Amino acid sequence: MEILVRTVITVIVCYSIFVVGVYAFQEKLLFHPEVARDYEPRKFPSNITKFFITMPDGTKLHALRSKEAPADSPIVLSFGGNAHNLTYFSSYMAGLLPDAETIAVNYRGFGESEGTPYAPDMLQDAGFILDWVYDNNPNRDIYVLGVSMGTGIATKLSQDTRVKGVMLAMPYDDLKSLAAEKFKWVPVSYLFRNDIPSIEWAPRATAPVAIVVAGADELIVNERSERLRDAFPEVVDYATLSDVGHVGLLEDIRLGSWIRQALDKLKAAS
Repeated sequence: MEILVRTVITVIVCYSIFVVGVYAFQEKLLFHPEVARDYEPRKFPSNITKFFITMPDGTKLHALRSKEAPADSPIVLSFGGNAHNLTYFSSYMAGLLPDAETIAVNYRGFGESEGTPYAPDMLQDAGFILDWVYDNNPNRDIYVLGVSMGTGIATKLSQDTRVKGVMLAMPYDDLKSLAAEKFKWVPVSYLFRNDIPSIEWAPRATAPVAIVVAGADELIVNERSERLRDAFPEVVDYATLSDVGHVGLLEDIRLGSWIRQALDKLKAAS
């Protein structure tokens, strides 16, 4: 009996230490700026330029924009995933949309951005970034693209009347419930401090939305994307790229075609 009691106590202590560790280091488990840096192009792309946007607390965020976009062209503001290389993606977007100005901003701790990743800061920063884009381009239409984790940020911005349309690639309904699904042995609902509740913001969207999902997404199952889709007032497109997984969608040539078509549909709807 004594051995059993000791075993139970040991298990409880070990589990408690594990849970405390998950709570303390959840940002390192959730955000992977080091992975993004591993995919940094060896040579900086010639079709984009980098600059910095200073947040109200003084933190400087690393941003990238396309070169030589027409002065009156629409702006597409992009938010990436939790391990997204925006230098490569910005160059890709600039080549994909030559008739638009593309802007992407690295989250805190990503790329050359100062600070450390933290979801509440990301959401607040996104609002300031939109302010900066609008204040410097008051007469141009602004569209927002969110990829994976960035879809939650884009969904929040869909409530802003300055945003003419939103594109979401592999969106989720709620980051906390997604984390709870992946870490079933951890009481995520009590420990998670990085929630991005897209499903709460979607019903208040004032901008039309276009969505694309990976048919074989192993990280964000399609049911979550569908749940979010059904919460938006206006969805102009919902596309499924079959036989491709979460990471594979970003490398699929069909994604570029979808982005161009989705942007055209959003322009027509707005």
